[in-house]
Amino acid sequence: MPSRYGESQRLFIKSIRSEIDLKQYSYFHYKDWRNATPVGGKHIGLNTDKKFDTDSFYVKPIACWVPHLLIPNHVPCCPHCKTNKHVDTNASHWVKYPKLLFGLNSHKCLDTKLYPCRGCGREFTGYHKTSLQLDAKAIIGYFNMHLTAKFALEEDLYSFIVDSPDSSPARIARHLQKMYASKYFSDYQLFLHAVRAEKIKSAPAQTVSRFDNRQPTITEALADQVKKSTAINRVHAGLARDIRILKSQLESATAVLDFSDDAPARNKLCFWRLIKQKRSRNSRDLPLPSVGLAKLKKLMDLGVKNVVDLLRFEDETCVFYNRRSGNVKLNGWKADADLYFEKKRKRKRDVTEQLASKEAEYKAVQNWSSIEDVLAPVTKDDEPHNSNDQDATQWHKHKNQRPCHHCSQV
Repeated sequence: MPSRYGESQRLFIKSIRSEIDLKQYSYFHYKDWRNATPVGGKHIGLNTDKKFDTDSFYVKPIACWVPHLLIPNHVPCCPHCKTNKHVDTNASHWVKYPKLLFGLNSHKCLDTKLYPCRGCGREFTGYHKTSLQLDAKAIIGYFNMHLTAKFALEEDLYSFIVDSPDSSPARIARHLQKMYASKYFSDYQLFLHAVRAEKIKSAPAQTVSRFDNRQPTITEALADQVKKSTAINRVHAGLARDIRILKSQLESATAVLDFSDDAPARNKLCFWRLIKQKRSRNSRDLPLPSVGLAKLKKLMDLGVKNVVDLLRFEDETCVFYNRRSGNVKLNGWKADADLYFEKKRKRKRDVTEQLASKEAEYKAVQNWSSIEDVLAPVTKDDEPHNSNDQDATQWHKHKNQRPCHHCSQV
């Protein structure tokens, strides 16, 4: 099988496939086909004399869906012929790549076989949607996974998303991220226990990649640079990097203030895009909070397509005029629009000040040749303090001695 995963994951998939091909039905007598776990890593106890590779910690379990081996006397139906009379299970072979099967805490690999049909001369996968629909009565309760074109979802993750109608997609995503972070932190603690118990095999030091002897490892490629680097060079490189980032940010901040006819519509805050954002429950802190969807549509009907047009708009037909408040509402909208652009102008000023400060610092650093040059002024300033300390020491010594004859006369 070509390498699409890590080497350990590829070998684990290959070993599970070989074992199923060898044992056939008996493989699933005492093993869960939904969760074939690897040997080693976090799946075994630490109270053992054996040590295991670090790669075994990231190997994911496999869900092996082989319907003719899991269900007694079952032959999957061909999705093209709508029957299983010509399907040859003995000639079935594994798919090229397993699908990714996402769950609540992590993901697995969903593996299956390709079944040839002698009637139409075509092959189909064991989890083909049409085939599953035709065999629904036979496989119900076995296969509870939800398939897409490129991946699949476990039932627990699907239920978690679908059964949360009151939560927005962004909130559901945040919950899932917290759950994943908690799971990986727990695994991290387990890895530390394995290191503390000295159950990890020490990998040999390699200067080149295992897959390409001409390609050095990252550590080896950077080793020479680390040897040649000095403190001053690191300071120069850090300041130069900061200046490049600030220049890029300044170009971006300047570009968004371009309101010419050739400028992108997003610079002027297109009302059509703003309406779509206001309709979405995931959008927060949008500009023009006092202008609702109905008012935006009315402004667009009047030819006001963006915020720049709103600032130039004069209500000659008194559409938004009120006898009591006059044009207060329209003036408030213009104030919000001006505040929106003022934030962008302030952002540009702040970036300009930061860039000027970094450039001045970089010019000062260019005159340094070593760290001693930086500390030299401080050392010179410390010299008078040292001389004062010597004078004070001599005065104390003189004070502790007996007074001489001339001093007593004085």
